[in-house]
Amino acid sequence: MINRTQSYTGGNLYAGDVVSKHVNPTDANYLLRPNSAEITTSNGYFITPEICDITLNKTYHIAMVYDGSSLKFYRNGFLMSQVAASGTLYQNDFDTWIGYYSAQLFNTTFLGYINEVRIWNVARSQAQIRAAMNVPLAGPTTIPGLAAYYSFDNLINKQGNAAFNGVLGGSATINTTNPTCASFVADSCFVKCTVNEDFSFKLDVCAPLTAVFKTTSTAHSAIKWQFGDGAELPGQNTASHSYAVAGNYDIKMILTSGGCTDTIVKRIMVDAQPEDLIITPDTTICVGSAKQLRTKPALSFCWFPTTYLNDPLSPNPTTNTPSDITYYYTAEVAGVN
Repeated sequence: MINRTQSYTGGNLYAGDVVSKHVNPTDANYLLRPNSAEITTSNGYFITPEICDITLNKTYHIAMVYDGSSLKFYRNGFLMSQVAASGTLYQNDFDTWIGYYSAQLFNTTFLGYINEVRIWNVARSQAQIRAAMNVPLAGPTTIPGLAAYYSFDNLINKQGNAAFNGVLGGSATINTTNPTCASFVADSCFVKCTVNEDFSFKLDVCAPLTAVFKTTSTAHSAIKWQFGDGAELPGQNTASHSYAVAGNYDIKMILTSGGCTDTIVKRIMVDAQPEDLIITPDTTICVGSAKQLRTKPALSFCWFPTTYLNDPLSPNPTTNTPSDITYYYTAEVAGVN
């Protein structure tokens, strides 16, 4: 179990030698890091493929397994990566280091907490790793294949072989509590949300209290609209909603894509604003005569009422009303934004 608490000033920010018996890739008996496993055999050097980085100040269980045909790297019980590997493990007379790179050729000393270290001389299965990864080993002196076991309340190898007892070096300490150990969660990778979508909206010129909302997203797994007045609508890429009263409303589009959920919020004004859009002034029309109504340019429009208009779809219709009437012209016009 590890908890990386600091990043490096250069190189891989989230690396660090957790368990190391090597100097360089030509002599790695084994090397376990937060994101990878490395070995050297009679057939060459092998490293597991790159995976997602760990998150600082978070506890993880990591493990490496070499079974003669592949090198596997596990994190929190998940097989994160593996590489085909074969040959006899390279043997060296180096000490095994925990949290420290002895050669100091590179800045890869682990910075943080290491709760337990278990070294085996048998290949452990994924089921075995998962079953014991966040609980102490019971009866470690009698477990077949266990070569060394350290829990750092002291430096004794609890497997029982005193030749493998530890020695404290540098600024390392023991009997220190890892503050995130109790909140350990067996997840695999931190998912960085990259939802980058938007939505447009448009008021109905003939019914200014009705708005239509449309998402730009085309590849989401879930969507929900919240209209700011207590109403909501799930599952629709285009949503229409009618408000009871005019006003300002906070519209939320809640979108799920690629395992991430994001919320986009926009405040809109639902209302028709008074504006001098009709050029024709109030006028008297003699019985039997007609009058053309002229308006300023608009993107879309709506006349109300349409009674006595020769063409309600025209921005400049003619009326031959026989009695007093008031026409309302609601239009969508280009704004400064």
